[in-house]
Amino acid sequence: MSNRFDSQRDRIKALEQEIQAIKQAIVSQPLEIGRPTLPLNTLTFRIEEIFVALPIESTIEVTPMVLVTPLPAAPPSVRGTISYRGRLIPVLDPGQAFFERIKPLTTDRFLVIAKDNQRMYALVADQPEGVIRITESDLDSAAQLASIPKFVHFIANIDQQAVILLDPGRLLVENNLDSLEELLKEIQGGREKA
Repeated sequence: MSNRFDSQRDRIKALEQEIQAIKQAIVSQPLEIGRPTLPLNTLTFRIEEIFVALPIESTIEVTPMVLVTPLPAAPPSVRGTISYRGRLIPVLDPGQAFFERIKPLTTDRFLVIAKDNQRMYALVADQPEGVIRITESDLDSAAQLASIPKFVHFIANIDQQAVILLDPGRLLVENNLDSLEELLKEIQGGREKA
């Protein structure tokens, strides 16, 4: 059992080092809401059988699953909150948005801590995969014509595998994260006073 956790920790550490190296090499401005400029370095992870990517600029850390506190009356894809370095952040489940079903938050799953402008959030992932560079030639033109969810920037074809680039800003807007963040600030303020 500990060998599995040790290998997960080693893989997470290697991914974090790769992310940090790429972030240091990037001189562009942080990613704004809208279609990103290609080529683009991304962190890829799996949600069930789907390969999903986030821009490196949005990615802060990959961590093993921790206790998620549910939020009453939150949208289904908002699984709750976690305390990240003393700050409450929402936990979003893109898998729920793709498959419209809720998968248990078990210890073999991961959280991708990310940011969009000033907001931080965590995304539930089944398995971190690695860092890839998406170029214009990787875009799957047939998939772009299909009806894709608003929270997807585009679909790339990398080594015969579809990779979905998430639009974190849209995912946050669709889940009404602005009002959720106000609630989290109120909760955080109450915790600090206690």
